[in-house]
Amino acid sequence: MTFDVLFTAPDPSTFNPKNPQTLRPDIPVYNPADAVIDPKTNGLATRDWKFERGNGGEWLINGQTFDPGDPPTVTINPKPPRIDAQIKVGTTEIWRLINGSGGWWHPVHIHRNQFQILDRRQSGSNHIIPLLANEQGLKDVFALEANHELRIITKYTNGPSATQLGQYVMHCHNVEHEDMRMMVIWEVS
Repeated sequence: MTFDVLFTAPDPSTFNPKNPQTLRPDIPVYNPADAVIDPKTNGLATRDWKFERGNGGEWLINGQTFDPGDPPTVTINPKPPRIDAQIKVGTTEIWRLINGSGGWWHPVHIHRNQFQILDRRQSGSNHIIPLLANEQGLKDVFALEANHELRIITKYTNGPSATQLGQYVMHCHNVEHEDMRMMVIWEVS
């Protein structure tokens, strides 16, 4: 198969892959050298999300399975879903995705925002692993390799309306893990 491009067209976009800020100026761009600095000293909220397997074979995030609450058919005193994090609009957070499940990989999908990877580390040793070219720029799905940790950053903007407030999920995209409730809910307010 071949693709024959028979014309040219102007490209008015301003995105520069070496500078992710050209796509989303509201997301701070960090120098990789900053990755070794504890983000708490920079005043940014940091959350840890550990993906692991429980003793009963269940898939967990931070030691818990997903609790969606009662289904919509329950109309009298329905139990709401468990909210695993409360996030305020306008805040910038660093999330650390930790793979504690042995040899499994987890393609982690985070809804609502795009994130930028700050660094990848070997769990336990804290050894920094260089990022690949496809890990540069903004993402909403991350390959969380066996025994690795990823630090990612985003700013929770509200966009043009209040429609981006509410509850969102993060989950593993391995179908078996997702089906076994390897998921969390957070709320943006």
